[in-house]
Amino acid sequence: MNLESCTLYSPAYLEYKKSALLTGCSIDYIDRFSNLDKPVEANSFVIFVNPATPDGKYYNIDSLIKEWIAKECTVLIDESFLDFTPFESAIRYLEAYDKLYILKSMTKFYGSAGIRIGTLLSQAQNISAIKSREPLWKISQFDSAYIMASLRDKTFATRSQEENSKSKEKLLLLLQKSPLIKKIYPSDANFILVQLNNITAQELQKLLIPFKIMIRDCSNFDGLDSSFARIAIKDMASIETLGDFLCRFQ
Repeated sequence: MNLESCTLYSPAYLEYKKSALLTGCSIDYIDRFSNLDKPVEANSFVIFVNPATPDGKYYNIDSLIKEWIAKECTVLIDESFLDFTPFESAIRYLEAYDKLYILKSMTKFYGSAGIRIGTLLSQAQNISAIKSREPLWKISQFDSAYIMASLRDKTFATRSQEENSKSKEKLLLLLQKSPLIKKIYPSDANFILVQLNNITAQELQKLLIPFKIMIRDCSNFDGLDSSFARIAIKDMASIETLGDFLCRFQ
């Protein structure tokens, strides 16, 4: 793969931007919020995160994929948070297009970020080419045993989606009532992007320290500023603690 240009639908994970710059790629940013249908450059390396970050929105990308294929782009779709949704994976396009790669995280949904296990799917010849550059030992025996045990729990996915849905509903009600929140972005994942009202994300982080709550300052995402924060959907007890804090500003 010898690519000179990268099309990045942003905001997105900062690591993609850093990697593209390190390899000398020029980057064309497409703002998902305002210009999703902007044409892409032919033969570019397209990166699309779905559900997106930091807002968690899932996109129906059928029309976009048709354009990417027509422009003969190399495409990476990051589905790290798809397991939190009921939506369909882009895996169905793999057989038809030989420049498509799909990345899946196996740790976000299972709440084990420190293990860092993921899966990359593509056509056989692409995977063989990537394997030639892999390190000999990619994960530890503990990591392997953990994720295999997690996958054997056949009811985990259903339980997790149900709990996430209930917790999200509770969190949204609290945020909608809070004068600290200016705008709430629709999310299909396990976090919610908000725009704050008359307070920065850094200031809010400091106020939340006594409550042992950490929110994500999103000011370093392309197109966002210090008024944007990402709030994770946690258990009911944690959400109630956040609710106690927000009540102070009613």
